Amino acid sequence: MAPFRHRQIFCAIARDRNNGDFGDAEEIIDCLPFYDHDGPFYDQHYAQLPTAEPLSENMVRLVRSHLATLFFEHMAIGIQCTLKHRLAWTVNNAVQYCVRTFDRPCLPPKIFVPRSQITRDHLLEHADVHIAVYFDCLDDVLLRNKFSRFETGKLGRYIWRKWFQWHGGRPPFLGHQKFAKPIGLMGNGPRNIRNFLEFHRSLCDAVPIGLDQQALPTSRPSTRRSNQKRSQAETPRSYKDEGREMAHLYRAIVIVVDAQVLEYEEPEICRPVLPPRELFRGFAYQERQREWTVSQYSVLLLRTGDDAHLSSPISFQALYDSGEALPVNRPDCDDDGTNVVRVKIDAALNFVLDLIRRERELIPSIGLAAETEYREHSEACEKWVDGVIEHAGRVGIDTNCFTWEAVRRAQAALNGEAFDKDQIYGTWDNLVGVNLSMGFCDLPDEA
Repeated sequence: MAPFRHRQIFCAIARDRNNGDFGDAEEIIDCLPFYDHDGPFYDQHYAQLPTAEPLSENMVRLVRSHLATLFFEHMAIGIQCTLKHRLAWTVNNAVQYCVRTFDRPCLPPKIFVPRSQITRDHLLEHADVHIAVYFDCLDDVLLRNKFSRFETGKLGRYIWRKWFQWHGGRPPFLGHQKFAKPIGLMGNGPRNIRNFLEFHRSLCDAVPIGLDQQALPTSRPSTRRSNQKRSQAETPRSYKDEGREMAHLYRAIVIVVDAQVLEYEEPEICRPVLPPRELFRGFAYQERQREWTVSQYSVLLLRTGDDAHLSSPISFQALYDSGEALPVNRPDCDDDGTNVVRVKIDAALNFVLDLIRRERELIPSIGLAAETEYREHSEACEKWVDGVIEHAGRVGIDTNCFTWEAVRRAQAALNGEAFDKDQIYGTWDNLVGVNLSMGFCDLPDEA
């Protein structure tokens, strides 16, 4: 997997406004609060209670656990505040950023020959991604559903949230790894199944060629910290030497969103019924409705046939046995269900995540890479928690913003309550866009 890089996505509002809000977690051990401590975001019963120091041994353990949770929450917010994340699944970006390069039936390997940073960055984003999500004739799908409930942005956030939850709220943020990557294919009409398979194979052949080439210098100025850490005389390395690689599952299976994305939506009577007391909680009600709408999206799962490197061939039989398979209903598909299946988005994501889990369990090298990645994340988290605790010991628990919140979360948890709204509906965990005071920022260059 990609090397450990936690500096570029930790998000907090720096007390020193000369520093950025995105930086090295090892150095951001205190911050300004996102919300007013006296405001409605926090339960004021706990917010106004001063912390008695020193903390008991049990409370220290609870506080460390809540600090670890805050570490990953700030990682998640950092990712979602970047323009790259916000635009990755939007329509305009799909046309201008994703689709523009992929307006051909196949990608020739020589596409990496020109020493273009933009071209390489664009294609190398498909390294370290578990699965590609293709949009079949994107314009047709969007025009047909212009006034309906299909939105690419909400689909992207739904997929991202599924990955976040699958990892128990602590996913591998610190490397290049991503769960899914959207790809739009332009053309005069919908693509057939063969087009998707041919294009994907060419993409999977082209990306490793780019990974073997010498890494180009970054186009943006490096941050102060990366300049300090970078050696004056670096030995030229390939992207693969830097830890970039084609994800294990990427070649073997893809998701396709076609014009039938809402064809199998359940009737209105099947919508979730909320208790009357929740009807007055506007955000909670709307979020439940958004979740239900996106859960009705149907997609295709395609086997590419390139799965000899897997522990065993991919089979869709379990989706048929469970009754989750829907009619494929495409004239270009005469498959018997072996290579193509249509399912709701949740079934598709669960199927892919189960494949990832299976491969990690059955192939030692894949499992070891995942274990190493999780260990590095845990070590980085522990290092940050140690730094926060040490700083709070010097300035006071209620003076350090992170320990102020962690202590009160721990106190509320002991009473079976939540201290702040993020514990109920996390900013990073909903299907609407993030809107924080620092605005949006591209990630700093990697060290």
